[in-house]
Amino acid sequence: MRDEIIINRNSKLSYKITGSGPEYIVCLHGFGEDASLFDQVHTKYPNHTVISFDLPFHGDSEVPHDHMRPSHWNEAIAVLTEKYDIQNFHLISFSLGGRFLIRSVCDHPERIKSCQVIASDGFHYTYWYRFAVSIIGNPIFKHQMKNPDMFFRLCDFLDRYNLINPSMTKFARLQLKSKSQRIKVYNSWTYLKHLRTPIEEFASKVQKHDIPVNVYVGSKDNIIKESFFDKFIELTDSKKHVIQARHHEMVGEWLKLEH
Repeated sequence: MRDEIIINRNSKLSYKITGSGPEYIVCLHGFGEDASLFDQVHTKYPNHTVISFDLPFHGDSEVPHDHMRPSHWNEAIAVLTEKYDIQNFHLISFSLGGRFLIRSVCDHPERIKSCQVIASDGFHYTYWYRFAVSIIGNPIFKHQMKNPDMFFRLCDFLDRYNLINPSMTKFARLQLKSKSQRIKVYNSWTYLKHLRTPIEEFASKVQKHDIPVNVYVGSKDNIIKESFFDKFIELTDSKKHVIQARHHEMVGEWLKLEH
């Protein structure tokens, strides 16, 4: 395993590369994690070269806020494929990484051999997310990330009256317990909003280029719910697989599956 970086227009994207097989796999981790999430993928696919990114605002990657447009990610993939003379590759995503997987397919459909979508974001956007990144809601969201006491009181209220799944508020508390984590949440939600892609566009690319997509959902996952993928499944020939796991357990349980 070795660490590498892509330098492009004042951005630095770091990644780990493992193995030396003829086929390539590009891995895209979830929020609050880094490239190491997929350290064991090479044991599952020993005849592949595995490239695992530190996504923007995570790990050792350093990306200016104004470099979070689809064109910048598109350029990063182009630099990567040219550097290693990669003609085509497989994609694996978890949680936040789903947005980058979807964008990669839409920008480079002819290069994508398959997709493994593990409880991934980008297939459905909740009301709370849409409000937080809206012109009206974003200043409120920013204030709450700087001063989270009111947010935590709201969590207490929702918990007390069973107005929200307890695992959701627990997850929120864990992700927002420190200032650095709250900044990461704000940056990831606010500046990655430009990567949002209509699911119809993604589904059309998948169908037109006959890209095999396997969707893995957790029966106990209250963060990325099974229903989030309904529209995509309806629009494509993709397969959905249910794993007996909570959100944070999904990658570990997926690694145990036979392929």
